[in-house]
Amino acid sequence: ARKSGVDTILTSGNFNGNYGNLLDIDTTIKRFVIDYSSTSANFFIDGILLHKLSSASDAIINSFDLPVRMENINTNGNTTDNSFQIRFATIVRLGELTTNPVFRYINTNTTTVLKYGSGTLQRVNVLDNAGTITIYDNTSATGALIAVIDAGKVVGSIEFNAPFSNGLTVVTALGAKTTLIYE
Repeated sequence: ARKSGVDTILTSGNFNGNYGNLLDIDTTIKRFVIDYSSTSANFFIDGILLHKLSSASDAIINSFDLPVRMENINTNGNTTDNSFQIRFATIVRLGELTTNPVFRYINTNTTTVLKYGSGTLQRVNVLDNAGTITIYDNTSATGALIAVIDAGKVVGSIEFNAPFSNGLTVVTALGAKTTLIYE
């Protein structure tokens, strides 16, 4: 599992599903399926549960924008050039394409990461005639700018419907008060 760039590696012998606690990779063709939500991931081999990763309260991933990626790592002194052949790999999403938007009210001078991964900045409500609101397509206050709003000149709702790819971070300064609506 990987969260916030940190890998948690589970080795063969420690699996908790019905497949058994060991996984022997051999030359037979197998079908691997991962079924995941924000708080759990189930790993299946040929329809049999290999392992379940879950959390009662915290999300196990930061973003549902997951790439299709496979890794083949030689361990335990293995010096043979191994290969991992993939016939087909895809990600299928079940459910609504557009999720319900969420909002965040900010009334202090701060840097706030609102979202990790891609989404849409729908609207910014400027609530006071003071300060600046700087919005980035990133998980830090660097990188691609979405907007810089002089809140001293604008009060009201600004429609964006702007897609972002990396994350959504907002910096409020000089007493800006704002509510951001995004998904």
